[in-house]
Amino acid sequence: MKNFYNKINKLFLILFVNLVILNQFFFSFSTVLETIDIQKYYEEIRILDLFNICEELDELTAYTVLGNLFFENHGNVIMLINSSNGKIFYANKSAYNYYGYDDLIGKNISDINILSEEEIYKEMNNAEALNKNYFEFQHMLFDGSIRDVEVYSYPIILEEESILFSIIVDVADKKYLEREREHLILRHNKAEEFAGFGHWVFNLNDNSISTSYGAKILYGLSESELAISEVQAYPLPQYREMLDDALYQLVNNSKPYDVKFEIKRSTDNKIIHIHSIAEYDVEKNIVFGIIHDISDQVKAQNQLQNRNRIFFITVVIFLIFQSLVILYLVINNKRIKNLEKEKNEINKQLESSNEELNANNEELESINEELESQYKDLEKLNNELKNANEIKSTFLAKVSHELRTPMNGILGGVQLASKTNSLEEIKEYIDIIENSAERLMPIINDILDISKIENNKFEFDNEEIKILDFLEKSLFVLRAKAKNKGLIFDSKILIGRSVKVKGDKTRIAQIITNLIDNSIKFTEKGYINFKSYYKEIEKDKIKIFFEIEDTGIGIKKNFQENIFKPFEQSEKYITRKYGGTGLGLSIIKEIIKKLDGEISFKSQVGKGTTFYVNIILEKIDN
Repeated sequence: MKNFYNKINKLFLILFVNLVILNQFFFSFSTVLETIDIQKYYEEIRILDLFNICEELDELTAYTVLGNLFFENHGNVIMLINSSNGKIFYANKSAYNYYGYDDLIGKNISDINILSEEEIYKEMNNAEALNKNYFEFQHMLFDGSIRDVEVYSYPIILEEESILFSIIVDVADKKYLEREREHLILRHNKAEEFAGFGHWVFNLNDNSISTSYGAKILYGLSESELAISEVQAYPLPQYREMLDDALYQLVNNSKPYDVKFEIKRSTDNKIIHIHSIAEYDVEKNIVFGIIHDISDQVKAQNQLQNRNRIFFITVVIFLIFQSLVILYLVINNKRIKNLEKEKNEINKQLESSNEELNANNEELESINEELESQYKDLEKLNNELKNANEIKSTFLAKVSHELRTPMNGILGGVQLASKTNSLEEIKEYIDIIENSAERLMPIINDILDISKIENNKFEFDNEEIKILDFLEKSLFVLRAKAKNKGLIFDSKILIGRSVKVKGDKTRIAQIITNLIDNSIKFTEKGYINFKSYYKEIEKDKIKIFFEIEDTGIGIKKNFQENIFKPFEQSEKYITRKYGGTGLGLSIIKEIIKKLDGEISFKSQVGKGTTFYVNIILEKIDN
């Protein structure tokens, strides 16, 4: 037995000296420690000052005392195990307290390990061969309970014997918390997936982004840790500048980060609407953000907006149609009343002449001549009335045809849209309605303008115009329209950017748009050229010139003198093929006349037409 204790003491001495040399421990004793058995000096000692006692011992004995004291009173379980047979030949107080056995010495490690003796022996051999010193086991206590432990084993050769120095730490509570943490993370991930939420952390120190499970699902990511450049590829390109600016304002100016954008998910190429908010941690230099899938909300909002839009368009169309009917009745009734009034006046004159004829036979010849003249005038008025009725019929036929086509498109689109819940189809029907409405508006404007002209209520605004900017904007849409038809559109504006005038933008644009629209309409291939320049005619007035040249079908000579009359078009097949009410040129001629200007043209059938326009405007000095 004495040899056994000497062996133990020697082992403790080796371990303790190595710890001292490696500077691996630190002692601070200020209270009463445990009882130490030192046979040579004391039967039982109470250590009040360990270092004072060590001063009375020789160096070897002092290290032995310190080693024994250190391991015996260590808070963790410490055992010495014979690696050849697995028997325990030393266990400290913590081991007895932890396992609950009266005596651990002589027990095999398999008595407390749930692994079989063969499995333990295999692990011990591996530890010795591979210098492995860390294990995770399950140990059985005296009361039958099983606890998770971490075992740190260090092989030591003592007198040609292999010994395992083992420190055992209970990690059952740690394992339980780890399992609970895993369950909590799993539930959190499911909650994010079901709710369409996720979160992300952008580390500005290394430009990396880490994402939660929910964020991975939303974006269709394969990894949780990504470089910033990889994540920036997901939002659609039109949102890139806005997102970069929002992040910059958050980090540099502490402005709230609250953005909505769309991404293209990599797993299924589906477009997802995202709402994200974030905050910046200045100390850690990271941005923490939350994302939410709002695709269903956006879809619902779009459906509601489309339904409201359809309802609004339907109401507007109804009001427009009602106004057109009223306008048509007013215009035609006024014309007929005027003609009837003139006819009645002539009839009265005839009656008066007849009375004078009966009263004065001497003036019969002169009266007959006058009657013949009046009858001719009456015949002329009857012809004009007949022509007016024909013009009215022609106008009604043209307007009815021009109104019927877009109205059918609008009403058909509204009916079809009201019978479907498909967002894609509703958008198509709305496009049909919008295109039909766009075709309807010029007709309505022409009718209103010709009505104002006939009633002498054509009014003009007088506003400042930067003429070059105005012309460039006016030509932008027309250029695109010509390009869509496959025509070459060239413009030359010889007017400086500083030239400013006063005038009515809408009426001037109406002149340019009508003439170029006609060129596009009647030109199947070739080009359209627009040229503009000006000349000062007085100190405060300038004359602006427009030239519009096309390679269209041209105008026949027998129709050229009637081209500016209202409701006139060259031939019936022209009307059927190209449409229109025949009011456009008569309206713009009146506008040009109001602007003290002139309009003329030259045309050759099959080769094209060139219109020449000039108007006089008030110049504004810079």
